[in-house]
Amino acid sequence: MLNFTGSLKVFVALDPIDMRKGFEGLHTAVGEKLKADVRSGALFAFTNKKRTRLKIIYWDKTGLWLLTKRLEKGTFSWPRSVEPGAARLSLAPEAFALLTDGIDMHAATLRPWYQRDRKPNAGVREENAKLVHLLLFIPASMMTPLEAQLTEQNKALRVEIKLLREKVDLLVRRIFGAKSEQLDEAQLMLLLQGEDEAAKKAAAASAADACGLEAEIDRRAKENKPRKERKKRVPEHLPAVDEVIEPQEVQAAPEAWRHIGSEIAEQLDYEPARFLRRRIIRQKYVKRDEPHKAPVIAPLNTLQERSIAAPGLLAQIIVAKYCDHLPLYRQEQIYLTRHALSIPRQSMARWLGLAADWLRPICELIHTGVMAGGYVQIDETPIEHLLRLV
Repeated sequence: MLNFTGSLKVFVALDPIDMRKGFEGLHTAVGEKLKADVRSGALFAFTNKKRTRLKIIYWDKTGLWLLTKRLEKGTFSWPRSVEPGAARLSLAPEAFALLTDGIDMHAATLRPWYQRDRKPNAGVREENAKLVHLLLFIPASMMTPLEAQLTEQNKALRVEIKLLREKVDLLVRRIFGAKSEQLDEAQLMLLLQGEDEAAKKAAAASAADACGLEAEIDRRAKENKPRKERKKRVPEHLPAVDEVIEPQEVQAAPEAWRHIGSEIAEQLDYEPARFLRRRIIRQKYVKRDEPHKAPVIAPLNTLQERSIAAPGLLAQIIVAKYCDHLPLYRQEQIYLTRHALSIPRQSMARWLGLAADWLRPICELIHTGVMAGGYVQIDETPIEHLLRLV
């Protein structure tokens, strides 16, 4: 026997359908024949002409379920609609479970092919089937006055139970839910419109107390919450350049004014890169008591003899090429148009080679440290290629 929850909606297709249909075919049949949305969370059941096969399609918010059953003996007791031209019939989950379990909903008895050994609770089960038959399948025109009255009372009680459950759920969210799920006092009063005046006043008072308590908690939380330190708009580690501006009145007669304070406004400025001539002056010295000997002079450390590239220029070329992705010909154009300085790209390429030779010891040291570890990270991106036929 299949078990379904009481909140599940079940729709049964009254007309038979081709059982060869799969996911796509039944999805289309739900929309075109039953005029419903398969993603609504309802369960849709179909059968064939002989009533020997059953297919169920159901959406559980992650995908489609397709359940299939084939009877080896007998047929299903498929319900009939009291309204002409209807394509579907809505059943309670309990009634649909009884239908799949072999209950003849028209006679409230088990189908012959579902007859089993009679158990102690078989009589209670048949009585339940009769009750379901009375409440769900007998048209109002065929009911006795007592049956019609009980049916209406049952429907009214179901609606009331559903409404009370919704109210309890909303009240729980109002008191214990998150801020985004809580209700204000006006919504709570609208929810309790059907109650008496005393209940309304009590609910309004409790809602007001809850709102006051929440406001007090929020106020104290804001007071105790440490304030975040405001980030400086201009970083303090940058060098400062002071620019003093004197009023025109003070400039006209400075002796008539006395300085009492200053107003400081900070701005973020930028100095474009500039070229300069770095003159390395090496002094020559000779001993006073040995003037005939060769003079003493400090050594000159450069990349190459007679090279004009200073370390700062080399660093700029390397960063621009390998970090800013500026090729050498672009750098040559920038230096020429913005600084009126011609540096051939051949010279910059030669300087890069010299810098690579200077940095070789550092590269070898990094390589030794990487290979000394137990784990080396590499790029394992696959590359498609054509196999050479032998």
